[in-house]
Amino acid sequence: SSLIIVLEDIQWCDEVSLKLLEYMAASLHNACIMVIPVSRETARISDFLSSMKLSAIKLTSLGEKDASTLAETLLNLNQKQPALAAKIISAADGNPMFIQSIVQNLIENGTLIETKTGKRDLSADIIDLQKIIIPSSIQNIILARLSSLKFEEQIVCKTASAIGKTFLTDYLTTLLPEDIPESSVSDML
Repeated sequence: SSLIIVLEDIQWCDEVSLKLLEYMAASLHNACIMVIPVSRETARISDFLSSMKLSAIKLTSLGEKDASTLAETLLNLNQKQPALAAKIISAADGNPMFIQSIVQNLIENGTLIETKTGKRDLSADIIDLQKIIIPSSIQNIILARLSSLKFEEQIVCKTASAIGKTFLTDYLTTLLPEDIPESSVSDML
């Protein structure tokens, strides 16, 4: 049988983690394991890949027209706001997942309001589009979402993230502080 391991965002790795990845790569020659390190392109990661004689598959950003189409489609506004779409595109730098996350964040923070027609409007509180804050990174979007949660919910999320993408609720409740009731963990999730 084979195993595929995907390591996301290795541009954020510390040196110890890169050394571990290097060790794994050197140790897995005869194993049926594929390791896929996903990263933004940085000099440090390029040097690492070169030193390991690993090839990179580069994914390009969306062009301005495609990014604009995606942003406008995801915004789904009753009245188009080209300045807002341009602001999102500029922050996302052509990254389609980042465009999607920014729009989702605008919905969750109440900047975009769902209407009865299924389209969206800007909140009545928005007077100046330039004052809409667009997070500068996925990490900032995640931090904003985490910060909006109640304290106990933040503890549950942070503990769950330390376990991994998938986990059993029993494992999570075992790791949580005793003052977080087991009965409320499912609701928090």
